[in-house]
Amino acid sequence: MKILVVDDEQMILDLVVRILEKGNHKAITVDSGKNSISIFEQNKENIDIVILDHNMPDISGIEVLKAIRKIEPDIPCLYSSGEVNIKKKIPEELKINTYFLVKPYQALSMLDLVTQISHKKIKK
Repeated sequence: MKILVVDDEQMILDLVVRILEKGNHKAITVDSGKNSISIFEQNKENIDIVILDHNMPDISGIEVLKAIRKIEPDIPCLYSSGEVNIKKKIPEELKINTYFLVKPYQALSMLDLVTQISHKKIKK
């Protein structure tokens, strides 16, 4: 699977790439919410999942998710945050096909979630 990873922290991007590569997935990394929207639009046919951080300095993860879903309404998203109750901040219409991932990441949990999502995509 090819996964777009959006986070403003380089250390997180590097960690997620290493985790995904161990699961034989390919990652496209972006350190800016605004840039991620254009990168997604240019590569939407090749991206299977988006891993998206909630807190970024240029634009919120919620705004990025809204923009990405306008481009591709069914794209699965792993929405990540250090906030335990982040689900409450996400508008209901964006929760469909959105999975929540609490930081700090646990490699096996992330890979398991990506595997579950990939099986759902294959069944469609």
